[in-house]
Amino acid sequence: MEINHQLTWVLALVLIFGCFYFFKDVMFDLTNKIYSIIRNLFKKFINYLNDIKHNVDNTNFDKFNNQIKDHIKENKNLFIHKLKRLLVHYLRVVNLMIYSLKLNLVISHIKLYWLLLV
Repeated sequence: MEINHQLTWVLALVLIFGCFYFFKDVMFDLTNKIYSIIRNLFKKFINYLNDIKHNVDNTNFDKFNNQIKDHIKENKNLFIHKLKRLLVHYLRVVNLMIYSLKLNLVISHIKLYWLLLV
């Protein structure tokens, strides 16, 4: 009986650590995706500013200023939209992780009670 009880605890610990490392990898992938999207948006913005800098002349400064303002507004809206989508996916993963941990705890308790009854 003691061997089964110890085996159940070892199995539960292995399951908990396995879930932890799996979801740690999922979270790491999501943060890398967020970082790469932010980096790409800033690269595009910097390239756009460099293109404008090379093409602008001093007489058209107001037009240049308006182009930059428009581009900032467009990128800001795009960035906020992408960030919201990523946050929704991130929250779904967190909810899935919490649900999975609760389910694993319930299953481990059921197995423990079953072993105690047998």
